[in-house]
Amino acid sequence: ARAAPSLRDQSQSTSCDAEGAPEAARAVLLPHVEKQSRNAGFWYLWGWAALSLDDLQGYEQAQTALRRLPNARGSSASLAVKAAMRTGDLVEALGYAKDALKENPGDPRLLETALRLCIALGDYAAAEPHAKSILAVDTGHALARYALGTQLLLGGDAAAAEPLLARSAATAPRAESLN
Repeated sequence: ARAAPSLRDQSQSTSCDAEGAPEAARAVLLPHVEKQSRNAGFWYLWGWAALSLDDLQGYEQAQTALRRLPNARGSSASLAVKAAMRTGDLVEALGYAKDALKENPGDPRLLETALRLCIALGDYAAAEPHAKSILAVDTGHALARYALGTQLLLGGDAAAAEPLLARSAATAPRAESLN
């Protein structure tokens, strides 16, 4: 008899971007709720699926579990960012992203999320440290160069802004690439 795939195998095979993925993820995860009480990755995925299905009770269940786990504050904050973004509260989402970055300061996804939120809020000064952190790892990051260039331009330093904005445009020639 063939062994059933593990929870890890099942969750990795469920694409978070595919149509129907939240329902599929929930179906895979549901039988494991009791056994995974101390698994932060499980609860993050459970919360993502709940958010995607507009299931506030499932989201709160995931957040409660994450708050109880040591070293899961970053996962809890990341999930809260997603929840706030779904409701359109960008200020709240940025607050949660900053909380998550305290726990995981070099996390590239969190840095880019915070950068995007700062840009969306029009706060290029607040975007600057996130952009610099991203560029320390990825020197060609178009959005980070755009944010720094825009901050310099807004500050009146067009000469310093020009090479950053030119490189950003060369790296991402279509505006959609920056969104």
